[in-house]
Amino acid sequence: MNAIERRALYHLLRMSWLDEQNLSVKPWQVEDYRSLPLAQLFERLHEFDISLERTSFIAFADECESPEDLTDHLTADRSLQAEDEDKIYLIVFELWRRLLSEKPSLSVLCNELDTQIYLYDTQQLENPFDLQNALSHFVQMLAKNVDEGVAADEAFELISPYCANDIEAFLYDFIAEQIDADNELYASELLDDFEPYLSWNKWFKLLRMRLHGKAHKKIGQKIAILIIEEHLEEQDLDFNLEFLTAISEIEDPSLFNLVIKVSLPLMECEEDFQELLSVVADDCHRTDPQQEELLLSILERRKSRSPNHPLDEKDPDLAILINLLNFR
Repeated sequence: MNAIERRALYHLLRMSWLDEQNLSVKPWQVEDYRSLPLAQLFERLHEFDISLERTSFIAFADECESPEDLTDHLTADRSLQAEDEDKIYLIVFELWRRLLSEKPSLSVLCNELDTQIYLYDTQQLENPFDLQNALSHFVQMLAKNVDEGVAADEAFELISPYCANDIEAFLYDFIAEQIDADNELYASELLDDFEPYLSWNKWFKLLRMRLHGKAHKKIGQKIAILIIEEHLEEQDLDFNLEFLTAISEIEDPSLFNLVIKVSLPLMECEEDFQELLSVVADDCHRTDPQQEELLLSILERRKSRSPNHPLDEKDPDLAILINLLNFR
């Protein structure tokens, strides 16, 4: 693990601790350094015989590329335990973040994105533009790497590990939420920004299908056909279930039934079957309320079953679903 990934690790540790405070951690590992006054941060450096104040810190930082470089410079001639080196690093990182905002490093920008994602996920984000700016800076980092000769997909693979969050997963959920909230313009901007780096990702193709399908169902249907041609043979049930929901939005029964038929052999357990029942019931809400009522009654009857219980291919409820689909 390199020094930049180390900062992401501590961020992840703190976020995990906030969610589950019985985790076995040391206080310094999960402390909110952002809340500490500058004077206290410098005092803590003094405890390690590093005597700096604002002016001297900035002067030293001007000779370094990042808080990681500065930490190495400050600790180079010292015999320190690994724990003390990490303590110093976290202090130096926070001082750099505040005092050198005009010189943000990769680790600082990724940490800011992680922070905004956490605030968003926990419904504590007061200003949506803070998250938007953090995402914009992330895209700029990607573009900078591409300008330096790195392939677009490799740039994403190179930078995303410096974030504590799964950026791909967050982007999918976040853009989907923008589409659901009718923020099509921002959703389109995000897809355009990240598409060069995630062009291979079928989940983002699905978002593009949903976005275009809201205004022009035929365009959405054309994208759906391309997704089927390129990815349906991959036997990915989770994707197929999400795909079915999106196909339902563009109102194409033939494609919907095609994806279901491909998905039926992939079901292994009760959870898989109930998720498929739920997706089909949602589609029937628009097309056939009586079929919806039937499927919801099946779901109600099966809700007490263990999610991991193997699905019997001779299950009578499975036969009901297949019969229903044959007449759609």
